[in-house]
Amino acid sequence: MSAQRNEASVLEALRGIDRVVDAREVGLLENKSHPYLAVSPDGVVVLEDGTVWVTEIKTKCTAATVASADAIAVKHGPVIDCVFGDEVFMECIDNPLYRKQVAHQLIVCSNVGGCVFVVARATGTIFVLFVKADNKQLEPTRTALIDAANELELIWAFEEAPAPGGGGGGTGAAAGAAPARPRCRRGRAPRARPS
Repeated sequence: MSAQRNEASVLEALRGIDRVVDAREVGLLENKSHPYLAVSPDGVVVLEDGTVWVTEIKTKCTAATVASADAIAVKHGPVIDCVFGDEVFMECIDNPLYRKQVAHQLIVCSNVGGCVFVVARATGTIFVLFVKADNKQLEPTRTALIDAANELELIWAFEEAPAPGGGGGGTGAAAGAAPARPRCRRGRAPRARPS
């Protein structure tokens, strides 16, 4: 079973955790203050306290990676709470690229409760890690991410541009000209596929 095909069954399994009210797939999410920063998490969960958490699912396929994840579940249990950057976080997410992915999601979706990091195998979840954001730990990454985006001058894509057939555009468009429109289509939920 591919990792992507496993996501639906993992989201279903998350609904069985006591604190989880709902779990569902989601499309591209953008930061309200910096719309050129976006993420596409594997899903979101809603907890009984009403908070929304982004979800990242990693499916382990090799014997070694499954054994490593099983060892973490034996040590900490199948549902684990931690704070971004703490000792438990570092132990449970040993891949630096996965840590950066969690940081990116927490930075872009700064109003969420945290990130639910799920480690699964083809037959089900191994452990579920509830990672609360630590703004002090995330600040250097947040600053670097925004600086990099500004350096690439990505903001132009979200400024107003003239509509097709309209002269000028932006705020100085001539009377009667077509209204301005964003240069890029921003994050939207994927369209439902016909059955």
